[in-house]
Amino acid sequence: MKILLRRMIRVIKLDPSLFEEIVSDPSSQGQSVWAMAIFAMATAFGFFSMVGGTAVNIGLITTMIAWYVWAFSVFYAGTRLLREDGEGVDRKTVLRVVAFACAPGVIRLLGIIPKSTLVILIISSIWILVAAIIGLKKVFPNTATAYIAAITIGTWFAASMFQAILIVTLLTVFGVSKSAP
Repeated sequence: MKILLRRMIRVIKLDPSLFEEIVSDPSSQGQSVWAMAIFAMATAFGFFSMVGGTAVNIGLITTMIAWYVWAFSVFYAGTRLLREDGEGVDRKTVLRVVAFACAPGVIRLLGIIPKSTLVILIISSIWILVAAIIGLKKVFPNTATAYIAAITIGTWFAASMFQAILIVTLLTVFGVSKSAP
């Protein structure tokens, strides 16, 4: 657990050498899942706890799904659009890097502070995107940073829109509203 926390802190500090470790260490796959779970819990409790338990569960599940959609989209776009540099890239490596890149998102827990949610969302999203770009530069080392940034931001935006639609749909289906206890 100490190693996981140290790695998450290094991601929060945007330490590029950490991503080199993650890329070259397949045994960090389990830690990446924990890092993602911690991020998802912080997001769910920070943004949905005032609405109720069902909303927290929906936030947790949709955050995990959106992460996977984002990571897989990055892998697919990276290996298809960056032909030379995408060859030999492992899907699990991209999943690890994107999961650890979400570590700065633990600040989303501060979303429980009234009227801070949007500001926290914007700051954490930018921080996560910067971390992901730094990490994916280690996965696709011969690719221009601008291409990596375009793929990262484009796929993140698509995954975020997917998550938003999923959240609205599930909140509606389960009858969750702001007036819930």
